[in-house]
Amino acid sequence: MSENSSSVAQGGPPLRALLEKFYLLCGVLAGVFIVGIAALVMVQVAANAIDRVAQMITGTAIGLMVPSYAEFTGFFLVGASFLALPYAFHLGAHIRVGLVLGRLSAGPTRVMNIVCLLVALGLTSFAGWYAVQLMLDSLEFGDMSSGLVPVPLWVPQAGMALGLIGLAIAVLDDLIVVLAGKTPAFDAIEVDPASSSFER
Repeated sequence: MSENSSSVAQGGPPLRALLEKFYLLCGVLAGVFIVGIAALVMVQVAANAIDRVAQMITGTAIGLMVPSYAEFTGFFLVGASFLALPYAFHLGAHIRVGLVLGRLSAGPTRVMNIVCLLVALGLTSFAGWYAVQLMLDSLEFGDMSSGLVPVPLWVPQAGMALGLIGLAIAVLDDLIVVLAGKTPAFDAIEVDPASSSFER
């Protein structure tokens, strides 16, 4: 990671270390959900295969299935998608179109980055606030999923809320870094044209 993006305002190393751990935790949780999706798919495929073999041998399928398989994979996908947002943003993995910024000098580029980050902060903060309200409403009214295994809807919604709040924190992190005249995390990625690899 670039040294220029190693502090949030004057927060110092403890705050930076805490933020790094938070981003990493979000990334790890997203990875766990991806593994969970793969595991559920493999178990369901194996169950279908066993059913097919049983039907060929006995003429009757056993009826093996993972209860609420589709719903659980959907919930895991929500968790993986939203929890990956802050980690990916901090690593500069989100796609950025630099057609305009690439033609600007350092001063105007910094101004444009500040404007874009302010807009992004507003949008992500609103989305995070709305996701938290949605989760609290589901918790208050006891909303449950409609599958064979009823799941409180606030549980998957919590992952969505955490991911959006984390993204807002990551955007605020880089906004403060840019305002301090330093290099944000998303600009600390250098592209090697020869290998098309990304290095921080």
